[in-house]
Amino acid sequence: PKSRDGWFVEGFVRLAFMLLTDIGALTAVLLLSVPLLLLVGTESTLAQDRQQEETCPVEDEHGRSCDDIIMSSDAGNKYTKEELKERLTSMQYWVTQEHGTEKANSGEYVNLKDDGNYYCVVCGGLLFSSKSKYNSGSGWPAFSDIAEQSTVETSIDSSHGMVRTEVKCAKCKAHLGHMFEDGPQPSGLRYCVNSASLKFEGTKP
Repeated sequence: PKSRDGWFVEGFVRLAFMLLTDIGALTAVLLLSVPLLLLVGTESTLAQDRQQEETCPVEDEHGRSCDDIIMSSDAGNKYTKEELKERLTSMQYWVTQEHGTEKANSGEYVNLKDDGNYYCVVCGGLLFSSKSKYNSGSGWPAFSDIAEQSTVETSIDSSHGMVRTEVKCAKCKAHLGHMFEDGPQPSGLRYCVNSASLKFEGTKP
């Protein structure tokens, strides 16, 4: 039996012959372009679906669906929603996975002045150094720079009727806070970060 594409091609050839016989060539070309575009669009959609199925299987080896897996680019780490909810506090999960914001002056690290580094509470990736931390008076931990290149990434956040620059962990995409261009020099930046997204490790004396 013929495939769907086989029937389509045969019908297309017959239609082309009929049109060329009865009407002008230019009109025939215009009419025939419509089914061709439809076929190309259908094949493109099917190809995208096949690619999605290949890169995101219905279930992994543990029976977990793609919707339940939070991917990290750091050595292929995988975190399920259930695992994160068990490992993180409710506030940490809400902030990092649901883009929440803790209340001003309520975070653990707002007034911390110890020397050390701040890591992502989800994947442990290095984010900020205490050397760039300063008191912005905003009520959230503020940093003028990131610890290393490519440790965080930014994107446009247009939620809540505002346009802001969201800051995320580059490794696991956890939400950290927002970046503003009112920080101290030389960067002129202020990374306004939720304490709940951070894990501090002090420098050993």
